[in-house]
Amino acid sequence: MIRRYRNQRAFTLVEMLVVVAIIGLLIAALLPAFGAVRIKAKYAAAGSMFNALDQGIALFRAEQALGGGLPPSVSDNSARDRTAQRHKIRNPNKLKTGGDDEIMVQGAHLLAQALIGADGLGVAGFRDLDRDGTWWNDTHDDACETNNRGGLYGLSATGEPCHPRYGGAAGYVDEKMRENMKSVQQLADAGVVLNPPPAEEIAPNELMFIDPFDTPVLYYRANRSASRVVGKAATPGIYWQEDNGMITGSAEGLYEADGLDFGAGKVDGVYHDLRDTWSPDPTLKPDDILNDPKYPQSFFHAIWDPSIKARPSPVRPDSYLLISAGNDRRYGTDDDVSNWTREKTE
Repeated sequence: MIRRYRNQRAFTLVEMLVVVAIIGLLIAALLPAFGAVRIKAKYAAAGSMFNALDQGIALFRAEQALGGGLPPSVSDNSARDRTAQRHKIRNPNKLKTGGDDEIMVQGAHLLAQALIGADGLGVAGFRDLDRDGTWWNDTHDDACETNNRGGLYGLSATGEPCHPRYGGAAGYVDEKMRENMKSVQQLADAGVVLNPPPAEEIAPNELMFIDPFDTPVLYYRANRSASRVVGKAATPGIYWQEDNGMITGSAEGLYEADGLDFGAGKVDGVYHDLRDTWSPDPTLKPDDILNDPKYPQSFFHAIWDPSIKARPSPVRPDSYLLISAGNDRRYGTDDDVSNWTREKTE
């Protein structure tokens, strides 16, 4: 039997190269769309995270045994001054890590302590155990047997907390948020936080909530007794950039370094010297602020509410701010995620 074969024409090299080129063009055209979808998904995840943090803060506030107020965003070790004391607390993990007796913390750290506890075993709060008027020196982890009381994070010989914990073992957030937490040192090693303070001055083991863009979620509690928008040195402000100055950079002298700064850098030799905006001068109008080159991308500009025409005022002046750096990983720009609706003011 004679079999007949049809001639089968193969692709030429030129045709294959054309096909490869077309596929490459299609991929190049679609990559931005895929990237945009990924970024959009991250923003959606960040929004969900902020909702969870708001709910956790509400639960903390509802627990009367924890004081019934908002978590602090700065230590009560000292008045709001230019020294490091206002950031220091007794080390909650000294016995476990062998670290320094006192550590420096930021608002982002204190938010984590308020929602999961410094040792991750439940929320101890910020209670004044020794009744000296401050809580910063009660955050240590001395064993219960040492003084029949221990610090807020003290444990007994069997590992049981010396004092009641709240929120259960998981605290007030879900497990996924706990798994994604990082320290300042980890972020510095990854190049996210630039030029951090010396290792002996920071809290190397204290964790912060990290957003989907791998940057810390900043937390600022409002000082409702103040009338100025932002604070500096001994001048109280409703909000104080220095509460997270280790992360953002600051004008206060303690952290005059390149952190994830609000804006491009220094203005007049310091970070965002906003002396013209501290006083709620009714003659200072929104257009005056918008047209002054030293205000855009400053901390003041990031939290300013331009809808209030009578005088400069921050958003949420009676509660707290949460800020995530967004896709550009720079705080204070229009792509930030926050717990208020941001208005573009350019």
